[in-house]
Amino acid sequence: NSKNDAWRANSVRVMSRVLDPSMAAQIDRYLKVCIVDKHPFVASAALICGIHLLKSVPDVVRRWVNEIQEQANSPHAMVQFHALVLLYDLKKGDRLALHKVVTNFAKGTLKSPVAECLLIRYATHTLMADRDAAI
Repeated sequence: NSKNDAWRANSVRVMSRVLDPSMAAQIDRYLKVCIVDKHPFVASAALICGIHLLKSVPDVVRRWVNEIQEQANSPHAMVQFHALVLLYDLKKGDRLALHKVVTNFAKGTLKSPVAECLLIRYATHTLMADRDAAI
């Protein structure tokens, strides 16, 4: 619970590697706060933590969708990129939800060039899946 943002970000990033899945619900509120933190280093680290935790405790990470979508509109490029990655990972099983994510960000709300490249990749993947289903 430090005021030094570098320490907070690094501790959040390490937390996803050492956290026992049974304890994930206990730090849920802390990670939500870190996701919407005003410092991009902390927010990006919390989103990376969410990407790693999605493999072990997906139900906990799914509760953060509002915070993740809020950070997908962040002015900081890396926060926006990590939020888009986590949104895709959360919604890749639901074609309609994934289509909404792609069309929402295709309107030009992304400021990060890396996130734009990732959005093109996701759009291509979505179109190819639609085409394969139609055949």
